[in-house]
Amino acid sequence: MKKRMTKVLTLLALVLVAAMSLGAVAKADTFSYDPQQLLKDGEGYTAAWFNTDFDGILAAGGLDATEEATYQESATVRKEVGGFISIENGRIIESEDAVKVEETVICENGKAILTFFIDENGELTTWTAEKYATLGEKMARAGLNTLIGISIVFLSLIFISLVIVAMGKILSGTTKKAPAPVASTPVAPVPVPAAPAVEEVPADDTELIAVITAAVAAYMESEGEEVPADGLRVRSIRRKNQGAWKRA
Repeated sequence: MKKRMTKVLTLLALVLVAAMSLGAVAKADTFSYDPQQLLKDGEGYTAAWFNTDFDGILAAGGLDATEEATYQESATVRKEVGGFISIENGRIIESEDAVKVEETVICENGKAILTFFIDENGELTTWTAEKYATLGEKMARAGLNTLIGISIVFLSLIFISLVIVAMGKILSGTTKKAPAPVASTPVAPVPVPAAPAVEEVPADDTELIAVITAAVAAYMESEGEEVPADGLRVRSIRRKNQGAWKRA
């Protein structure tokens, strides 16, 4: 069992080594080029880039989306950096499917970095252009982009908040509110005037009652009024206010 496992591991190791060797050969075959000649070609591509009328080509039209983006980028960068002065340096960068020649160019208004992509046949496929930026400029640009992004987020949140508030007011306006109940004012009870106190004649004051009854009967006869046959009946006697007489 142990011998079999050893044979399997050995076989896998040989397969891996063979694959790595084939990959190295394929890469060497794919990027078989003369570095000096490639750098010289890069200088020629740089000169052609500065002599190309990108605006005229864009105005003529007939480009697909990728080509139009490439020419537009080149036109913008060349306006920013100005005219050509000299090539500062060039280098070759290998990738999986192409070789890149990167040229750092000194221009009137700064530096530009031109990258030309060469296929396995040694032909130029496309290029990119960008204005060279120092570390401080890159940091400033990154900070500006961050600030713009944060501002856009906050403005979006404020806009959403305003929309929510407006919708709330609109919806609340469409809903009719029930009228508030009117509070009834309590009516103060009208005070009932108290009945004048009646001074009752004591039950045992019969002599006084008899005198008053006789006086009333005599007054009625003198006035020609008929006195009842069964006599007068005094039910109550009230004392009249004597204040005026006392003051007199």
